[in-house]
Amino acid sequence: MRTISLLPIKRAHFNLSNIGQALVGLLILVSVFSVAVYISNLFSLRTPPALLGILGIFLVFISLQCVPKPIDKVGKSLTKHMSLFFVPAIVAIIEYFDVILANAYAIFGAVIVSTMLSLAITAWLSQKLLYALNPRKKPSSESTS
Repeated sequence: MRTISLLPIKRAHFNLSNIGQALVGLLILVSVFSVAVYISNLFSLRTPPALLGILGIFLVFISLQCVPKPIDKVGKSLTKHMSLFFVPAIVAIIEYFDVILANAYAIFGAVIVSTMLSLAITAWLSQKLLYALNPRKKPSSESTS
């Protein structure tokens, strides 16, 4: 006799190696951040520890010429839920709304200037990279008929 379920239930297939890799990746990322906090405090750096950690792990990735699987698994999972990381920033905006209003022109100007500057640098750099990857003859100023 066959039973029919009214609610489709998907069975979760947990692969212990995937969970283990994710835990190792998370441990590596937390360790890198902890080392960055220690270095920042040791040398009294004004650079945020998260930025030091990103720089350190970026240099490791460049030297390895790849992203290790455990870090890739955790990174993909964190990026998928990135919107959760904006909650503290939104709460801070609400908390310091009066300070933001007092400096609204300066904040607006900084956002406009930094956006235009980053767009200009990105456009210039992408043109240089595209030319380096696909060199062509530069058009000459003299045209022959």
